[in-house]
Amino acid sequence: MASYKQTCIYCNTLIDSDAKFCPKCGHRDPLAVLCPSCLWEVATDDPICAGCGRPLFILCPKCGKETFVLEKCQVCSESLMVDCPNMRCGEKVFFDVSHCRACGKKLGRE
Repeated sequence: MASYKQTCIYCNTLIDSDAKFCPKCGHRDPLAVLCPSCLWEVATDDPICAGCGRPLFILCPKCGKETFVLEKCQVCSESLMVDCPNMRCGEKVFFDVSHCRACGKKLGRE
């Protein structure tokens, strides 16, 4: 099936427009920055998500500094992703979301 190519927002590699990961740099959602709670497209200078109202700047659980809700902390570069506890899923999810975005399993956080 033919697909148009778009540029990865992280490394500028041309990739298929339906790609979930960049094959060059490995980032997930390589065509847009998405809110980790509702998957609404957001900009890195938005203070809150227009889709669900979640704050997009959080304190990193590793270093305690403020960072944007990306895969890694912008200050200490530690991952902000955890594994879904569903053994059949194993998707990487943002550390403070309540449910896995792939399988819907509750992550045990309030």
